[in-house]
Amino acid sequence: MHRLFLTTVKKYKTLILSVTLLAIQNHSLAQVSCIGYSDAEKMGKAPKSMTELSGLAVSRQHHNLIWAHNDSGDKAKLYGINYRGKIRTKVTVEGIDAIDWEDIALGRCQHNTNKWCIYIGDIGDNKLRRDHVTVHMIEEPSPNTEKQNVKVTATMHLKYPNQKHNAEALIVDKKQNIFVITKDFLDVFHLYSAPFSQGSQNLKLEGVVNLSSLPPSTLVTAADYSPEHNRVILRTYASIFEYQLTKNDSLAKIIDMPWKVLDSVHEPQGEAIAYGPSGYWHLSEGFESKIWYFPCTHN
Repeated sequence: MHRLFLTTVKKYKTLILSVTLLAIQNHSLAQVSCIGYSDAEKMGKAPKSMTELSGLAVSRQHHNLIWAHNDSGDKAKLYGINYRGKIRTKVTVEGIDAIDWEDIALGRCQHNTNKWCIYIGDIGDNKLRRDHVTVHMIEEPSPNTEKQNVKVTATMHLKYPNQKHNAEALIVDKKQNIFVITKDFLDVFHLYSAPFSQGSQNLKLEGVVNLSSLPPSTLVTAADYSPEHNRVILRTYASIFEYQLTKNDSLAKIIDMPWKVLDSVHEPQGEAIAYGPSGYWHLSEGFESKIWYFPCTHN
């Protein structure tokens, strides 16, 4: 009887997950409203090879595909995984080093806005020693090849105007502007920006945001932008919060805006978050960390 009960429960969970995957697929095919988010759904587990998972981006042109990467210590490599955590493709980025990759962002390509690109934020600097940080841009690969090598389309070297910072959060807006959010220890974050282009640029300080009203820790570990709903999401080790922009707002406006705290699942070291077309996802570092998805609600 006990075995029959466990088998029934397993079949029920599989059915619920299948319904969720179908709903994600349907929502990805069309613009959907998103007035809020429902409870967390556990979709699967991260691959065993991704114990230092740091960056996350949900594909818009390929269904059932999430791009992810490890923190410093791994090679210049991206993993394309499905919504349940199975690896679909491993992508080696040729000709560059992964000094301290901390985040990735999905956005339109700077050289061709009809294509999607992945922006790789090599922006970590725990010891505050780097003269500049780097953002690489590659065209989004197809997930249909198990292993592949790609070349960088453009590389941008960025310098802070006033002091060196450690950062783990990267955002790209609809106009291919880069936003870097620092990981500071004084209950604040600094927001820097620059238009993406090949070569070297100085980052512009947009402002400083006080996070002292959030639960500790207030260290920002990841961020993303939703082009579908014009929102910005940030996470710390303890909280997830979101900004709702209006149609013509620059992302820089978040420095003066109130945020809304969103639900999250407690994780040992949460350093990855991303919007999909119809909800948000978050994961942690660690062995086979759980993949959490919060779907949009529509009424």
